[in-house]
Amino acid sequence: MERYPSIFWTPCAAHCLDLMLEDIGKIDFVKEIVESSKRIKKFIYNHGSVLHLMRTFTNNKELVRPAITRFATSFISLQSLLNSKWDLKRMFLSDEWRALTISHKSEGQAICRLVSYQESFWAGVEEVCSITEPLVKVLRLVDGDKPAMGYLYEAMDRAKEAVRSYYDDKGDDGFQRQLLLWEVIDDRWNNTLHRPIHAAGLFLNPAFAYSCGFLFDAKVMDGFFTCVQKMVPNPSERAEISKEMEVYRMAGGTLSFDMAVQDRTAKMPGKIFIILKIFLCL
Repeated sequence: MERYPSIFWTPCAAHCLDLMLEDIGKIDFVKEIVESSKRIKKFIYNHGSVLHLMRTFTNNKELVRPAITRFATSFISLQSLLNSKWDLKRMFLSDEWRALTISHKSEGQAICRLVSYQESFWAGVEEVCSITEPLVKVLRLVDGDKPAMGYLYEAMDRAKEAVRSYYDDKGDDGFQRQLLLWEVIDDRWNNTLHRPIHAAGLFLNPAFAYSCGFLFDAKVMDGFFTCVQKMVPNPSERAEISKEMEVYRMAGGTLSFDMAVQDRTAKMPGKIFIILKIFLCL
C-alpha cells in the first residue's frame, strides 16, 4: 500500500473468521461443551463395536465431518451431534448397547450418562450451535467460488444480529453472554478483517442497495467515500462518480432495465454491469 497508494490490502477473510471461531471456542461455556462433545465422538470412533452400533441407529450418518477450516470443524461436528441427539439417546438406552462389554466399564457408563441423562449438556450444545452457525455460514460464503466482497459486511451484521436474537429472551445472563460474544466478534472484525472496501462493496451491491427497507448507515457511506478518495485521486473523475451515484441511488439508466432489476439478487454485482454493457453494445 505504501508503494501503490491507490489500492487497499485486506487480510484473508476465511483465516480471520477461523480465528474468530477459535476465540469463541476459548470462552469457558463454549469450551466446556466442545470438549464434552469431543469426548463422546472420540469414545464412539475409538471402539469399533460402538461405532457400528451408532451407524445402525443413525442410518449411517457420521458425527465427524470435514469442514472448511480447523476450528469450523469442531462447530460443524457439534451440529452433527445435535442432529443425531435422539438417535444417540436411543442407542445408549438400548439392549444392544447393554450387550456390549464396554457398556459395563466406567468409561462407557460415563459417556452413557452424559448422552442419555444430562439435559444441561444438550442445552449447551444447542446454544453453541445457535451462536456459531451464523459465523460458519459467513465462513462458507467467503471460502466459496463466488467473490464475497459485496456480501461480507452485511453477512457479519446478520451474524451478530442472530446472536442477539438467540439471547433476546434469556434474561441478564443471556445478555451478558451476548455482549461477550459481540466483543469477541468485534475484536477480530474491527482490528483484523474490516476495511473500508468492504463497506464500499456493500454499497455497490444492488441486492442490498434496492432492498425494501434497507438503509446504508454513516459507517457504510464513510467507507465508500474513503475508497473513492483513495482509489480515485483525480478531482474530475470524483465529480463524475458523484453524478453517477445519484443515478445508482435512483436505479436510473441501464439499472432500470427489467433485466437489471431481475438480476439484482440472481447475479454477482459485477456481472450485472458487464452484461448490461455487452447488451448496450449489440
